[in-house]
Amino acid sequence: MPHATSDASTSAVPSVAQDKISQHLTESILTLQQTIRNIREDVRNGIAPSILMPADSDPSVENGMVFLSLEPSTSTVESNIVPLDERLHALETKLHNRDQWHPPATPPKSPEYSIIDIADLSSAIKLLEDIFQHAHPSKPLSPQPSFAGYTWRWDPRWKEFYTHVPNESSFVYLSRWRLHEQQQIWEHVSMNSADLLPDDAAELLGSWDDWAWDPMWKEWYLDVSDEEERTFVYASRWQVQESGEWMYVGRRES
Repeated sequence: MPHATSDASTSAVPSVAQDKISQHLTESILTLQQTIRNIREDVRNGIAPSILMPADSDPSVENGMVFLSLEPSTSTVESNIVPLDERLHALETKLHNRDQWHPPATPPKSPEYSIIDIADLSSAIKLLEDIFQHAHPSKPLSPQPSFAGYTWRWDPRWKEFYTHVPNESSFVYLSRWRLHEQQQIWEHVSMNSADLLPDDAAELLGSWDDWAWDPMWKEWYLDVSDEEERTFVYASRWQVQESGEWMYVGRRES
């Protein structure tokens, strides 16, 4: 399995205050993301809310002003909320990279609304971006703070390292995935027939600091590609179903 680095700073335990900041950021991002999902759902159902927009989003109105659209079109709503959604997604990715993404057990609810103020939403996101910028500025981008605390075992059948995550009732396997170039689909590569020993596998996985965060799959990965194919080792989440079958449960939607 990947080994830890010797730098003492990478294994420092975050303070209670730092954890609270991370939890606040995570919950705030989730709340705003839910608000945006609700807006899109309303638009799909034909009940788009009124929207207060900066005037510079409409070239026919003077800059520095705002205007209220009582029945905005789908394109108008999307053009205003997509940039906000992208900023939230980028902020979530950065929190993951710093191991500061701590979602609550119960997802936060979005407040009810009748008018969407784009400037207010943007200001709220800017505040979160500022808080993030000043929280743990020197913390390394590594999965080590989370994964190094787990007990990793070797699965002799699947020839992969794995750990059990009790609070999610799932297992995390360090699984190999290959990109099918023509179909642009990632396929799980079974290693159960490979002549691979634990020591050799651990050497190939390097250290946790070699791993990177995939914002689309929402998983840590190690690039082990060669000239012939694009291959990543992902920290993939799996669950055992009541039927006894294993099911991949990764790539959670945000």
